[in-house]
Parts: sequence; C-alpha cells; structure tokens
Amino acid sequence: MTTQIKPFRFTNNSVSELPNQKKQIIYKDTKLTHLGLLVGVRSKSFFIQAHSQGRPIRHSIGKFPYLSVEGARKKGMAVLAKVFNGENPNTTRKAERELLKFTLADALDLYIKTHNGIKERTARDYRGTVNRYFGDWLNKPLLWITPELVMKRHAKLGEC
Repeated sequence: MTTQIKPFRFTNNSVSELPNQKKQIIYKDTKLTHLGLLVGVRSKSFFIQAHSQGRPIRHSIGKFPYLSVEGARKKGMAVLAKVFNGENPNTTRKAERELLKFTLADALDLYIKTHNGIKERTARDYRGTVNRYFGDWLNKPLLWITPELVMKRHAKLGEC
C-alpha cells in the first residue's frame, strides 16, 4: 500500500534528500501538479498522473537522479499534452513494444496471408527469395531494417 504525503515543490536537492522507504510513498509536486515521485526501497521514480476520458492514467517517465527534476517536468508536460489530447501514453508504449517484436518473417507471412490472389508457387518463390537474400534478417525486428541497411544490401547484391 502506498502512502501519499503533502505536496511540495520538487528540486534536485529536496528529492535527493528524501530517504528511501520500506513502504512506497508518493510525493506530489506543487509546480506541476500532475507530476509525482514514487519513493521505494531502492529507487525514486517520476510519474505523471492524470485523468483521460474519465479514467485515471499513471505513466512512469524516469528515475531520479538519471532524470533531473526539470527534465521530469519537461517530459511530464509532453506526456500531459498527449493525455489531454485523448491519447493514453501507456497504450502507445505497449504498442511500440509489440511493434519491436514484429520481424521480417512476420511481415512476409502477413503479406502472403493478406494478399488473396497469391498462388502457392508464388508464395514459395517469395519465401525462397527472401531467405536467399535476407535470411540473416528474418528474425530481426522490422524497425531494425533501415533504408541505409537496405541500400547497402542492394549494393552488395549488385556486386555479385
């Protein structure tokens, strides 16, 4: 169970002087009212807490001292702008994590499944071509494959 303490103005000195706690304690900033600090046994973490479409949202933005108080306020303002525009930053973060798992092999499979007119022979040719020229990329996240990497691979294949 977390305990909430009376709000005060966060500064780097005041936050660094807060002792780590056996039970989690939440502190709130008076300058940016949606900015909070969760102090636990091992760390101090900044978060933004707001309501969007009637639902509470708490979004972690970084740990102190790696993120300063001013840095937390700047990041917090950016997160709040998204929240107040109806976007849930936690949903966005989750979608980004899922996108990082989407590989070239997944993209090829999805392409073949969603393009209805592809015959079995054509699908086998596509798989063979991708395996032959990009086999080492099949398990790489699609976001890892940059235009520069594609241009280098294209140039390398053109040398043969």
